[in-house]
Amino acid sequence: MTIAAARLGLRCLTLGHVGNEIYGHFLLDVLLDEGIGMVEMSDDTKAFDGNSPYETLLCWVLVDPSQKHGFCSRADFSKDPAFSWMSKLSGEVKKAIRQSKILFCNGYAFDELSPSVIISARNMQWK
Repeated sequence: MTIAAARLGLRCLTLGHVGNEIYGHFLLDVLLDEGIGMVEMSDDTKAFDGNSPYETLLCWVLVDPSQKHGFCSRADFSKDPAFSWMSKLSGEVKKAIRQSKILFCNGYAFDELSPSVIISARNMQWK
């Protein structure tokens, strides 16, 4: 969605989390190539220590012979949301949301972020 919007000429910024590994670096390179900025969701420094829960969340797209598809990630095998360690928004994220005209939340965010983080993001836009 963000890449399509940027290609239409809109100024876009992505809010999220990527790990300090090959997948995170790849994602950041793609966003940079498309002219899209990235703001880290969390100020939590332990999120960058290389532990599995803090790495870039990968998602595999599984396609059957009739072209039906499904998604699979390590989050599907955990009882906790993928980003349960994230309890609050970073100051940079709050600033970016306040300065935005549109805030789009992927539906996946509602499964993998705590409700308090999602509500605080929504409330930031009207402060």
